[in-house]
Amino acid sequence: PIPIQDPPTYIEITTPSPREVNPGKTFHIKFKTDAHPNLVRNPDSFLAVLDPHSIGSFTGTARVIDGYGIAYFRAQKDIEIGKTATITLEIRPPREKTIGDVIDIKVESLPENSSSGQGKDKTPNINPHWVGENDNFYKEEGWDKDSVAKVDETEDSVEIWVSESNKNLTRLLERAQRKNNKAVDNIKNKYLEHISYYAFMINDNESNNDEEDNIVSSKFIERSLRHASETVCAMINDFFESIIIESVDNEE
Repeated sequence: PIPIQDPPTYIEITTPSPREVNPGKTFHIKFKTDAHPNLVRNPDSFLAVLDPHSIGSFTGTARVIDGYGIAYFRAQKDIEIGKTATITLEIRPPREKTIGDVIDIKVESLPENSSSGQGKDKTPNINPHWVGENDNFYKEEGWDKDSVAKVDETEDSVEIWVSESNKNLTRLLERAQRKNNKAVDNIKNKYLEHISYYAFMINDNESNNDEEDNIVSSKFIERSLRHASETVCAMINDFFESIIIESVDNEE
């Protein structure tokens, strides 16, 4: 975690430059900062600007957890291959000095499958993240003890945000805490792995719905994730003693 400074002293883009983007596709820029997450959430204090604007636009979504952030953009469909631009991220604290960083953007054509037509799609870059009750993401999403996960997908990565305060997981962790810290870590790791898989598959299956079905789809995803959490925790519970033995052996 990066300690919060008030006022903040820096924001640094960590995505390698130039960032390659594809026409019509969503993409993200990663960064780190010592600013309070509220400054990034607030459109009055966080700016994400593409120059020229014809390249694309900021989606309005940016998040910071423990000092590490991600901002989402969408490239225009009809932009010319090879065209370049810049993205500037700025944090403007009230009555304080503006801080910022810049990254170059280059438009590339969409990757093609093999000429035989039988090539497989690129394996998605899946990045799971724990989200605690005190994280702004948790509060922004209006999560509670029943909440499970959320998936943000771009053309080159899948960010999966998993609640570590889900009631099913909490019960398992309380049981594990009576054993040892390694048991707690093992259970959290197994839960994160399995629930991320379920979240990715559920989101992938629903991603092709029409816009008018978004509300129904969102409710279906939420309900499916809750069932998945119950299933994963029941599976972990069945193998609980094996996990405990494994953690004890590792400590020895």
